[in-house]
Amino acid sequence: MNLSVFNISVLSLFYVWLFLLSTTAFACPFCEEAEEKPLHREIEGNSIVALVRPVGEIPGYEEMLRARTFGSKELTFEVDQVLRGSIELDSADRFTVKALGFFRKNTSYLMTSVHPGPMRPRFRAVGDRAVDFLEKYADLPNGMEGGPGGKTARLAFFLPYLDSPDKGVAGAARSEFAQASYAEVRQLRPFLDAGEVIRYIDAPASPSPSYGLQFLFLGLCGTTEHLALLEQWLQSPERFGNEGIEALMSSYLMISGAAGLPRLVEVIRQAEDAQARQMSFSLVRALRFHSTNETVLQESDLVDAYRSLLKNPYVAHLAIRALRQLSDWDALPLVWAAYHELMENEPQQKQRAVLTRFLRNYLEKCPKPAAKEYLASLPGHVQRMP
Repeated sequence: MNLSVFNISVLSLFYVWLFLLSTTAFACPFCEEAEEKPLHREIEGNSIVALVRPVGEIPGYEEMLRARTFGSKELTFEVDQVLRGSIELDSADRFTVKALGFFRKNTSYLMTSVHPGPMRPRFRAVGDRAVDFLEKYADLPNGMEGGPGGKTARLAFFLPYLDSPDKGVAGAARSEFAQASYAEVRQLRPFLDAGEVIRYIDAPASPSPSYGLQFLFLGLCGTTEHLALLEQWLQSPERFGNEGIEALMSSYLMISGAAGLPRLVEVIRQAEDAQARQMSFSLVRALRFHSTNETVLQESDLVDAYRSLLKNPYVAHLAIRALRQLSDWDALPLVWAAYHELMENEPQQKQRAVLTRFLRNYLEKCPKPAAKEYLASLPGHVQRMP
């Protein structure tokens, strides 16, 4: 390959990566993408979209299996509602087309076609909740797509559907939030009600609840009166999963501010080993979230928080790294003392090596004279040439 062409290819890949990074760096950190194409996105790019039901003779599964007729076959459908497109179809109309797949009686299907009529259509089975959702989505004004106010109103529309029992509806709502920036999600504060959010968390209707987003919402609309409830939830963190614990701690700090940091550290200290480990990592991620997205915690608050984690065996190395990134060189005595205490009680060689590596990075950047002495005393240290 020509070297110049290779360099151009590498640069192209780099710029693609940079573009993707720039578009996702500020995305809402507690959102999740849908597992398949979002239900409402099926409407886009199609000339005709309708809610239909198969009628007449429909081959049963066993019959199709015996006859091996899973290929295209002519079926008759009745139109319940046209969401977009062809004047050829009206509600209560019937039409016959070649359809691929297995169909059930008394089931609604979202039918889409890139053609102006029902030619070579695609079908997706939808339940009653999905039908209701699609009907309301089809009525959304086009202005909801553009401008900050329109984006906020659009996200507000999807709020009630985040924890729908219908997987397709919940996935559609979560895909919208996954594409939103955190700044856009923050604008939903006037649309949020703490009591309703708490009900979602206590009795989720979805088989996979969106705990991360719900805790984030509570942080946006909650008050100090909700701190006791958040602490109660922290007593059973296994219920919420990793993302939920991180959002729970972030929410706690959004309401309490720096005053809540000692309490979170104490809750972790009282937890059992497995929970303490997971909660420790969640607290570090929550602190990163605040340093990137929120202004509740000042830099001095973050420094105090990371200093308080220096003796935490699970995340001490991350605390050292954060203090290095914050240029907190006054923490040198604390970092050095915590390192020796942890090394005395850490039996695993791998963890000892990780801790030493992070400490070395801190000492190499620290401008204080004592840092050079500490660095020279580290095991395996090789003096670099000036």
